[in-house]
Amino acid sequence: YQRMNDNDKYARIVAMSPKKFTFLGVNYDLTHRTRSVAEKSWEKLDTLIKVTFPEGRFNPHNTPRHLAMLQGTMGWIRRVCNIRHTDFNTARNTAELAYALWLRPDLWDKPLEKVAFMFQDIFETYKIILQHRTTAIYPSLPL
Repeated sequence: YQRMNDNDKYARIVAMSPKKFTFLGVNYDLTHRTRSVAEKSWEKLDTLIKVTFPEGRFNPHNTPRHLAMLQGTMGWIRRVCNIRHTDFNTARNTAELAYALWLRPDLWDKPLEKVAFMFQDIFETYKIILQHRTTAIYPSLPL
């Protein structure tokens, strides 16, 4: 191996490398040059949606803790699948809620029933995420 030129070393490494693998919760398919979130994260998202949006409506008994779990999971999936923010109002409402929780940490486990309407759009974002399960690996990477 030490006597090989760089091109031959690279070709040998590529030949030994898997074409499909999961690394840090992201599935990579080098043959099709795509990536997607690992199935475990999709399952988490589905479970969180079923709890926070039964029948597609925001559950008024949800607490900020439920919302934080959902937003965190959706944020991770959006970043991996290269989905841009789709709803300014939800982002603004989440930021306002975060500020209120910073001021009043005792509200973390209180139901959001009085402000549930502020977060109904999250379900629409969920539908958008489901339409973009995979994304291209950036073309500038040599494979």
